[in-house]
Amino acid sequence: MTNPSRRVPRRAILRSMKRALSGYLAACVTLVAVLSSSGADPASRLEVYSLGTGDAESAKEAVEAMLGDGADVIVDRTGRLMVIGTDQDHAKVADLVDKLTVRPVNVRIDVQFLGSSSSSRDAAGVSGGGSVIVRNGKVNSSFVLKPELESRKTTLTENVGQQLMVMSGRQGFLQVGERVPYIDWLVDYGYHGGYYSERIMWENVGSYLVVEPLVLGDGPMIRIRLTPELKGLVDGNPYRVSYSKVATEVVVNDGESLRIGGSAENREFYSRFLVGVDASSRQKALDILLTPHIIKPSAR
Repeated sequence: MTNPSRRVPRRAILRSMKRALSGYLAACVTLVAVLSSSGADPASRLEVYSLGTGDAESAKEAVEAMLGDGADVIVDRTGRLMVIGTDQDHAKVADLVDKLTVRPVNVRIDVQFLGSSSSSRDAAGVSGGGSVIVRNGKVNSSFVLKPELESRKTTLTENVGQQLMVMSGRQGFLQVGERVPYIDWLVDYGYHGGYYSERIMWENVGSYLVVEPLVLGDGPMIRIRLTPELKGLVDGNPYRVSYSKVATEVVVNDGESLRIGGSAENREFYSRFLVGVDASSRQKALDILLTPHIIKPSAR
């Protein structure tokens, strides 16, 4: 038998979608009716213009300034321009919007994890040897015992590379470690820095760097903002906190490398944050090298 309770969320989602679509269409119809009743040219028609990742409000002001008083322009919920005008108006708007449209630009970031991992082993034991001699019914034994102590530490250097593709102005994530060795120190740092209102107990917490590249103009300069972040569970619920006060922001050229671990600012924080533990429980001290490359969209 089908459980009716499983159908409720699905129906609720469909109802919400219908309401949203109906509301959007009603807004369009109302807009056309109101503008038509306000004395708009009968030859006017509605056109919708997409601006890519451009600023819709700035574009709206530019279109209104170009068309003059009485321009009928609004911004819809998705950041597009809705314009009512004549064919001549739309020819002007189309040309202006083409210049204002910001087409998505991707930034490929080559990442190198330069670091070392270590493991240690301490052991104690006893080794020795001897003999047992039976002579004339008597047993004589002789043993030599030697205690042994072993302390072994293995250090490995590694250079692991990967690539991260992020749209200009958006966010990407780099995982520093699956577990955080200095979580108590970082929690205290966050508590005293105002990130937490009370002390919390993390579970399954990992450390990440949020990477936000932004291409300045047409390049080649790229602004990169790096924000340390912890993600995990608190009381069994997903939780994340960004250490925005120690975020790093730099401007580099296309193809120029940026080293994170050697940053002098907030050195104590990063010296503890850029240490992670991998799946094999090895502790890793990291120095991360980022090299961004602008990937421009192909011509239309």
